[in-house]
Amino acid sequence: MLSADPGGRLENLARLTVLKGWTQTELAANAGLGTAYVNQLLTGRRKSPSLDVLDRLASALQVATAVLIDRRLSDVELRTELSQGALRAALASGIDHPKFSRFRGTEEAPVTVEGWQRLERILAIADDSPKIPGRRRESLNRDPQRK
Repeated sequence: MLSADPGGRLENLARLTVLKGWTQTELAANAGLGTAYVNQLLTGRRKSPSLDVLDRLASALQVATAVLIDRRLSDVELRTELSQGALRAALASGIDHPKFSRFRGTEEAPVTVEGWQRLERILAIADDSPKIPGRRRESLNRDPQRK
């Protein structure tokens, strides 16, 4: 059997799962794999998954397969990979906003398609809000008990 991960280490898989906010069960379901098998990969009891399994995991996480095994990537870089993958999927499904570019590569950038959908709704609300200089500050400082 061809080993896709010669060192047998998938540290990034566990880190990506945590950064994505998923459980092992969610990762398994999204990758079309058994939860027990994913658990074995995450805990190191199962090593050297096939290329097909790596491709399925990468597809579920919306990252390139190489991201799963590149040990040089920091958590910030892994989060960026997740965010960019989720944004590509969001854009492909028609979710878009001109201000998305401001969030790319930031800690505030969503890492799921649902996160980008939520951000689109928030930005749309903000775009529709009347812009009255100073009014927000006054209303926040006013004591609701006083008239």
